[in-house]
Amino acid sequence: MTSPRARPYIYAIDFVRTATIVGVVMVHSVRFALAASVPLWGGLLQMFLQYGRESFMVVTGFVLVHQYLDRQPNWWSFWSRRYQSVLFPYLVWLALFVALSYPLWPLIPWLQEYVRVLPTGNGHLYYLVLTMELYVVAPLFLALVAWGRRHPWTLAGLAVLWELGSWTLAGYLGERIFAPQMLVFTYAGYFLLGGLAATHWKHVRAWTEAHTATVWHWSWLEWS
Repeated sequence: MTSPRARPYIYAIDFVRTATIVGVVMVHSVRFALAASVPLWGGLLQMFLQYGRESFMVVTGFVLVHQYLDRQPNWWSFWSRRYQSVLFPYLVWLALFVALSYPLWPLIPWLQEYVRVLPTGNGHLYYLVLTMELYVVAPLFLALVAWGRRHPWTLAGLAVLWELGSWTLAGYLGERIFAPQMLVFTYAGYFLLGGLAATHWKHVRAWTEAHTATVWHWSWLEWS
């Protein structure tokens, strides 16, 4: 297999990552501090900051497509490298989180609790679970985005409709039948929108630069 050409680094992604990390830290800080003491203002501020989950997923889809645009990865190599970088840290940090909330001794009950929360990340690391699920279906994901190069608006519309439908269904089912928030397909629309943005990055960048005020306006409406 020929080595792929190095793709230009997109520094705007670093800004989005930074804003997302700040939002996640702040929303948890508000939830356990301000919202507990001043429910009205704490709740409003928490709503304003609730964009981290969606932002991370759009960025993940964007980066994955940007790296493999116009080239077919060696899937065994892809899965090997990706899981080496995610799975071990996940197992270690999950053990730490469980140790902070569950007695280490006796060991058997602690291990039972560790195994129980292993599929969900104990609530703290669920995004790593979703990331590993995305890697499993990466061939299908990249195939859908490749199809969307010829039909971008169709795929974007389907992605939005998918999110509306999946969260409506999740609201009805809750966790009585399954935990929809732990399934990568629940968030497929966000990943696809990020992938579409990477596929058509030149056009997306040109449009955002020409409509900066509009972007900030709609971002404010979304966050508020």
